[in-house]
Amino acid sequence: MEIILQIPGEDKKVVMKGDSITIGRNAASSDLVVEDEGLSRSHAVIHRDGNEVRITDQQSVNGTYVNCDLVPPGGMILTDGDEIFVGNRTTITVTIKHDVATSEVKEHRSNLVLLFAAPLLAITVLIGAVVTHVLRTPGAVESHEDESRTRAREVIITEPTPAPTAVPNDSKPPIDETELSAEPEIPVGPARLYKSFSEEEKREFIKVRAGRIAVMMGKRPYAFTPDALDYIKFWLEAFAGRVGNNRTGLWRGDTRFILQRGSIHAPVIIRAFKENRVPPVIGLYIPFIETEYTNISSNNAAGAAGLFQFLGPTAEHYGVPSSERTNVEKMAPAAARYFRDNIMSFGDDSMSVALAIAGYNRAPESVKRDLRNILSADNNEDKERNFWTLIANQGKLDHYFQNENKNYVPRFFAAAILGETPWAFGIQMRPLSTYTTPVSSETAGNAANP
Repeated sequence: MEIILQIPGEDKKVVMKGDSITIGRNAASSDLVVEDEGLSRSHAVIHRDGNEVRITDQQSVNGTYVNCDLVPPGGMILTDGDEIFVGNRTTITVTIKHDVATSEVKEHRSNLVLLFAAPLLAITVLIGAVVTHVLRTPGAVESHEDESRTRAREVIITEPTPAPTAVPNDSKPPIDETELSAEPEIPVGPARLYKSFSEEEKREFIKVRAGRIAVMMGKRPYAFTPDALDYIKFWLEAFAGRVGNNRTGLWRGDTRFILQRGSIHAPVIIRAFKENRVPPVIGLYIPFIETEYTNISSNNAAGAAGLFQFLGPTAEHYGVPSSERTNVEKMAPAAARYFRDNIMSFGDDSMSVALAIAGYNRAPESVKRDLRNILSADNNEDKERNFWTLIANQGKLDHYFQNENKNYVPRFFAAAILGETPWAFGIQMRPLSTYTTPVSSETAGNAANP
């Protein structure tokens, strides 16, 4: 069989022809080198296991995930179409093609065996009859033994075995690796778009993709509750419903235009969040749900302005004059430092990060208060410390949470799902997280048009 590994974001494809391939950050010890600071030097190994393909984590720091499931110590069997997630943002798609020609050869050999089996069985029966007759004849034992050995050697048919191909011990099996142009191509979209999915398929798609975003946020997957998936689905379909409407303007414009603007700002945001050791996916999709990547110069009713909608005093606290809140080069690092501080307060696992995101919409102390009130209530044994617990108990919280804050984290996940898989919604763009080098507005516009 042929095993193909592909990284859509970097557009890197490797065809595995040997018995194994190592994935990692170190070129000296890895066959597939991935430039992702979340990877270990030698992160995971994919190898043939009989007629199966298996992936094994190499005791990496952040683990290896297949379709959002953590690879156990004993490894996991891969199937065609699986997605491997490693590091902070890297997805590797697996294609397994079984060699049709090899199957035909095996079938032909089986037919040959059957062809020879019948005559061979008949000859064996004949020999047995002769042997029985000879053994019953006095004085003929020795001559029978010699003759039977000779005749047996004459009728045994052996199928020649091809000589194994020698592979030098000091070299790795050959690997075909093709790196395309420096500007990655747009990944090929699925045969069917999200809008054509059944309700069950939509929920499964959202569950897998939301789990992927959770890993990008906090390096660990999360099991979303049915209610959480319903909230995310509502907002995802709201964004998807605007694809292709050709409208402009805030909150009603074509989603293609939103991602077009996002691809222009993405390189600055990604660099700033990386430098401050905050997951870039947070910085990418907060402006999506805050301003749809529109750099608003005037204060809103709450006094917020700019791409990240900072209040003047908050911007000043993080080193940016209130009058310069529309300067994305300055505000992106300020937003990264703001989240760094809140993540240190809430925690760095994916659901704690989700609480920090909720705190961006509402004061972090208000989120902590809501969480304390719910978790300290009676019969709280089954309540987890996460945002979905707040949604499940929203009737016990104030009107601000019920009217606005409850939608903030689901909207974030919906925006991130759409931005990381735009082709599933008919938008011919790469994942927004792959726009790490500046693009012109003209180039972004061309990419956003189907």
